[in-house]
Amino acid sequence: MKYITVRTQTQLKNALANLAPEEVILIEGDGTFYFRGSSSPTVEARESSSPTVVAVGSSSPRVVARESSSPRVEAWDSSSPRVEAWDSSSPTVEARESSSPTVVAWDSSSPRVVAWDSSSPTVVAVGSSSPRVEAWESSSPRGSVGKYAAVIASKSKRATLNIPGAVILTPPAITTAADWCDYYGVTVKRGIAILCKAVDDDYATEHSRRAGIFYTPGSKPEAPDWDGGLAECGGGLHFSPHPLLAMDFVRDATRFVACPVKLAEIVVHPSGHYPDKVKAPRVCGKVYEVDRDGQRLPP
Repeated sequence: MKYITVRTQTQLKNALANLAPEEVILIEGDGTFYFRGSSSPTVEARESSSPTVVAVGSSSPRVVARESSSPRVEAWDSSSPRVEAWDSSSPTVEARESSSPTVVAWDSSSPRVVAWDSSSPTVVAVGSSSPRVEAWESSSPRGSVGKYAAVIASKSKRATLNIPGAVILTPPAITTAADWCDYYGVTVKRGIAILCKAVDDDYATEHSRRAGIFYTPGSKPEAPDWDGGLAECGGGLHFSPHPLLAMDFVRDATRFVACPVKLAEIVVHPSGHYPDKVKAPRVCGKVYEVDRDGQRLPP
């Protein structure tokens, strides 16, 4: 077995073009690496690296996380990556659209699997591994749990779970903004919730741009058409609990921002089409830029 080390997308592209069957791609660093088309290479992340591996189209890379690495693997379209977690690694796997990744957890690894849209990831827990599975929308995770492994799973109303042996957490009733923030893990301090937006390079979305609303860092945008929270869509500013959830509304987002919003002004539509979205009339504190994991970026 021969390892081909890559640190950039350009190096990955060149490696894939000339990859021999016995060669393995070793990703170093914390960059973002895209696998497209019908490629199916074996990819490894080691030590304390935390790259983002994105599988799109019909690609099916095999991603192996070893030692204390924590790669993020995103599966889009009809891709079907296989993710293997070894040692004390803790990869995060995001399954979207109709993707069907397979996640196998070994040793003391603790991968996190988040299923969206109509995705159907397979989770296999063996050894003393402890995967955590979150099923949203109409996703349908399935899998199995070994004798000494532990799987904690939670699901939304429309999602289905078929993982015998998993401990299923029952979602609480959500009727208030405080309930919603608690359920999605939103930071709330002194009555201010930190909500998120996925935006384009100009810090706007297709809809906000038409209304002249921009979420530029340092600004405090306000809705010119606030409807008192009546409608689920339109009539206010709309927010998500996390940048990755915000990507459901702006898939090709290039930037992410955090927006301080008064808890008392947040309106929740728990029975709406988008239960993971809320609205409010304004942002009460200065907007600041974050990465796709919600971590604040330097100005």
